Amino acid sequence: MQKNKTNKAIAMGLMIYLVIPIFFTLIYSFAAKWQNTLLPEGFTLKHYIQLFTTARYFLALGRTMFSAAISIIISFILLVPVIYVGKLHFQWLDKIMGKIILLPFALQGVILAVGLIKIYSGGPIAISGTVFILIGAYFVVILPYMYQGIKNSIDSLDVKTIAEAASLLGASEFFTFFKVVLPNLLKGVTVSTLLSFAILIGEFVLSNILVGGNYETVQVYMYGTRGVSGHYTSAIVISYFLFVLIISGTVLAINKLEARKG
Repeated sequence: MQKNKTNKAIAMGLMIYLVIPIFFTLIYSFAAKWQNTLLPEGFTLKHYIQLFTTARYFLALGRTMFSAAISIIISFILLVPVIYVGKLHFQWLDKIMGKIILLPFALQGVILAVGLIKIYSGGPIAISGTVFILIGAYFVVILPYMYQGIKNSIDSLDVKTIAEAASLLGASEFFTFFKVVLPNLLKGVTVSTLLSFAILIGEFVLSNILVGGNYETVQVYMYGTRGVSGHYTSAIVISYFLFVLIISGTVLAINKLEARKG
C-alpha cells in the first residue's frame, strides 16, 4: 500500500513538472502584456488571430507533417518485411541489425546534417536543400525507435510457430504475413509511430541545416519568428502542441476501435 502511494506521488509530481511549462506558455500566449507584473495585464486573442490568418504557418505545418509522415511510412514498409523474414530465416541478421541500429544514437544532428550535405550537394544525386534529403535524414533518426518497436511486436507473436501452423494449413508465407502477422503488429507499430512522430515534430537542427528556407517547416518558421513577439511564438507552440495531441489521440482511438472489432 505504501509503495503504491509513493508511486502515485512520484507520477503526480512528474505530471505537474511536465504540465507547468505548458500551462504558463498557454497563459503567455493569451496575455496582452506580461513583463514586470506577477500576473498578465489583460488577455487577448490577437496573437491566435494573427497566427490562424497567416498562410505561411499552415504551409510550414503541412510540410512538417508531410515529411514526418513519409519518413514513418517508408520506415514501416522497409522494416516490417525485413524483420519478419529475418526472424523466420536469418536469425543471425538480428544480432547484426541490433548493433547497426544503434548508430543513429551516436550521430549528433549537426554531424549527420554536415555529412549528408557533403555527400548530396553535387554529382548525379545532388538533392541537398530539398525535401528528399530531409526525409532521408528523418528516416535515419527514427530508425532505432521503429526497428525496436516492430521487433518487439514480432517477438511477442512467436511468428515461427504461426508460420509453421499456417504452412500446415496450406497458407503461403505471403498470405500468412498480410492476413495473420501484419494485423497483429498494428498495436505495437502504433506506439513506435507515435514516438517517432513526437521526435520528428520537435527536430530542428536537421530541418534548419539541410533545407532551411527552401522547405520551411514549423520548427524553422518558429525560429524565424522568435524576434517578432514572444506571445506570438507561444501561440505557435500551443497550437502546434494541440494539433499533435489531436493527431495522436485520433490514431490511438482508431487503434482501440480496430482492436475492439478484432
